Amino acid sequence: MNKQNKHLLVPIHLDALVITKDLYVLGSMADFSRLPYFNGNRDVHPDTAYLSEEILSHPFRSQDLPLRPGIHLHWALPDALTKTMGLPIVRRQSFFNVLGPKTGRETWEKLISASYHWLTPIKKTS
Repeated sequence: MNKQNKHLLVPIHLDALVITKDLYVLGSMADFSRLPYFNGNRDVHPDTAYLSEEILSHPFRSQDLPLRPGIHLHWALPDALTKTMGLPIVRRQSFFNVLGPKTGRETWEKLISASYHWLTPIKKTS
């Protein structure tokens, strides 16, 4: 990132819900704190299978999440920033064939040396 582009603005969608008295609503769809993990000293929830059915809430069974009076905000990033696309392995030689030897080499070097790591070379293993 160059010095002129230090600050980037990302538009977000924001919803606000004003609550004047306690309101109980459906909780989240999953409680990830119930998954097994190691906390550095011991296993936590070792008898819980690492499966989604172990942490999913039962739909419409209980309204157990209390929302206290106040303004509750819910925000979301633009769709373009919440989706990823897997890229196949890019072979350097194929890259050069598409762009030509000189342009291909220059572009390849820029991409693998860029601070945002567009491409990461994979070292050959035997």
